[in-house]
Amino acid sequence: MLSWTYTGVNTSIEGAGGQSCINYITTKRRFFESACVCITFLYTLYWSYLKFSVGNPRHSNEQTKLRQILLVLHTFVFGIEIGFKLATSTLIWILNPCHIITMLQILFLASSSSWLTTFIFRIHLHMMNGPLLALTFPILNTRFVSEFSVEPIDDFSWVIFSLSIQVLYHFLVLQPIALMTGINLNNILCPAISDPFPGPNYRLWAVFHQSVIILVLGKIFTLFLLRLNTRKVPWLCLNPNKHNQKSVIERVFESSSSNISGGKITSSWYWPDLSRYHTYLETDAKNDEVVSISDNKDY
Repeated sequence: MLSWTYTGVNTSIEGAGGQSCINYITTKRRFFESACVCITFLYTLYWSYLKFSVGNPRHSNEQTKLRQILLVLHTFVFGIEIGFKLATSTLIWILNPCHIITMLQILFLASSSSWLTTFIFRIHLHMMNGPLLALTFPILNTRFVSEFSVEPIDDFSWVIFSLSIQVLYHFLVLQPIALMTGINLNNILCPAISDPFPGPNYRLWAVFHQSVIILVLGKIFTLFLLRLNTRKVPWLCLNPNKHNQKSVIERVFESSSSNISGGKITSSWYWPDLSRYHTYLETDAKNDEVVSISDNKDY
């Protein structure tokens, strides 16, 4: 029924798919790898979820021309890509993570800050380990520094959660579809022709080196956004009593007017921003509007 989404893929090209790609590793090994990897990363997914703390979402009423232009251009270009894949019966490639990230970026440009968008934004921040071209679109993220917050540099729950989602997406979503269609989605069936670690263990090597890359790139990008943040107030407020915090999903649907449990909120600090905040206290703090955080108002 959905053959029109992949019949245009030329599986004769090495690494694109086909029966030889499906048979690159045995079914037994594929099952064993999938079971071990999924169990491991389901645990890390659960562990990192328990560590989450989104803080207060930032709301910005500023709708700039540049933001609207970026949204139109980004949507237009992505629409052309979708049209090409439809015309060539290769729409199945849209399941690759790089295209999912593109759709999320369009969502960020089109929506305002909320618990849900901030939650997705932080996850997406640690998923840009694909082609380097995905990192050449920095305007989207830097334009939203004042609207979407990022986690402290020493908070690893978000990057581990993002890594877990990526690995599970490959083994639980892309792998079954690739096996049914014979299309090598994101090289889940057989290694790319340029893979530096070909052989039966290439997927385990991929899990290892991509975990390192996701951690390093995600934290570099987070630090980059933190350094560009010019707001004069601490951008992340956390409840010190983490055990009493509501889960992220509960807070997504919680009314923005409700009070945060505990009443007292403190900021999560990291060294790159300490000196900047001291400078702020000495120079500009007197001119800033006092905000009652205990009333859970937006900055």
